[in-house]
Amino acid sequence: MSKAILKLSLIVLISLPLALYSGCGLIARLSSETSHEKRVPPEYDLAAPADNSKVLVYVQQPSWLKTPVDIRMHLTDAINAKFAEKTSLTAERLFSYKQQLAFRAAEPGRATHSIFELASGMGASAVLIVELVDFELSTFAEKNLYTGSLRTQSCLFNTAGQRLWPETGKCRDITVGIDFESGTAEKATDKLASAAAHCIVRYFYPCRKSHFNISEEKRYETDLW
Repeated sequence: MSKAILKLSLIVLISLPLALYSGCGLIARLSSETSHEKRVPPEYDLAAPADNSKVLVYVQQPSWLKTPVDIRMHLTDAINAKFAEKTSLTAERLFSYKQQLAFRAAEPGRATHSIFELASGMGASAVLIVELVDFELSTFAEKNLYTGSLRTQSCLFNTAGQRLWPETGKCRDITVGIDFESGTAEKATDKLASAAAHCIVRYFYPCRKSHFNISEEKRYETDLW
């Protein structure tokens, strides 16, 4: 065997394991990227409804809970926006907070209607009831720095009052919080509402696993997970 052929053979023998190792590394990286894209199955799928039915997002605020801003408007519209972004529920199939107020104001008698009567009257086939359990917003020595928290409990019903989600147990309990948020009370409230909206809507579509949890979410042993 000539020296040239022997040298070439040695190069191939040395390079082959390195190529295999490199290939395994590439496969591992591709596998890792695939797992990164895994999605959490929805608990109730609103991603692809069979018809053009509408959903009413109704935020309830107990009379004792006083807030410096209209948190009901912020939260309603934040949830609607998240639904429109992540599911096939377009803006035309949702109702803004202002639309709800206008519908009630059109006839005085509607003010006493139940949530389900309101939803049915507006043409919705389902209503997501979001109960405000707690809301706090305060400033530090510097007036433009805010800390706060927002706690909600959510359940989805049809207009007959039958619960669709969660199937069993209590309504979904979610708490989010912010620390040292600069700006105005409106901006801080928007941040809380947006975080809460994400934590509620993520259960209704195949949410990417890497995006499922967010830093603003606060977890407690009593939460349903």
